[in-house]
Amino acid sequence: MLRQICRRGRFKAFTHDLDIKSSGLLTSTLRLLQGPAKSGTPNQSQSTLSPLEEICYNSSGNRLSDDIYIALLHFMEEKFPLTKFRHYKHIPHPLESIVLSPTAMPLHNLQHKKRNYTTFAIHPGNSSIGYQTKGGMAAGFIISIWSQVVQGISYTFIVVAPHQRLSAEDEQRNPYHSYPGFLATLTYTEQGIQRAVIEQEQIIGHVAFYCRPPGTFGITRATTVLIDSLHRFRDQSCL
Repeated sequence: MLRQICRRGRFKAFTHDLDIKSSGLLTSTLRLLQGPAKSGTPNQSQSTLSPLEEICYNSSGNRLSDDIYIALLHFMEEKFPLTKFRHYKHIPHPLESIVLSPTAMPLHNLQHKKRNYTTFAIHPGNSSIGYQTKGGMAAGFIISIWSQVVQGISYTFIVVAPHQRLSAEDEQRNPYHSYPGFLATLTYTEQGIQRAVIEQEQIIGHVAFYCRPPGTFGITRATTVLIDSLHRFRDQSCL
């Protein structure tokens, strides 16, 4: 398996360095091996997509759940405060209004700074991240990843379930306050209903974790230990 992965990597690197747009037997063979190009798939190198291409791409995806759609709508309103985005159900829509699509293309993983991140359902460890927010740093699990075209530009949105902080009473039982060198803290294991929408530029790195049963450290609920030791080559703390 490892040998096959290495061979595929060398082949992709080789074809990347060649101009396959030119003619010739070798380039024709490379185009055949790479497969047909996907029409209408947005790419960051593209300037913008036409309204028709945007509709075709978004509609080929899945319908977003109501809670994720609302979270994404709020995210876009904060990202572009001068643009008046409208909920797709708030009809009739005025002319020239920007209606946020209720569908998007689901993704299962992404690469960020040479590291692989996946959804919790695919790999819980790779879904555990620390990320930047306006209020500082936070940590949580990646629940889903979506690709959507908005006003002709392709965006990748990451839906995160933030970890639930301990209550003030349980926080007093958190032993890691006395050992800051461990770079660890406690949260509740149970995921809340809150969801955060971020972009991959906000990701700091992976956060190691392990779950502890109820009663650990005198806390009646199940807890999770978060260990902020995987952000090497970065000077920011996730916890």
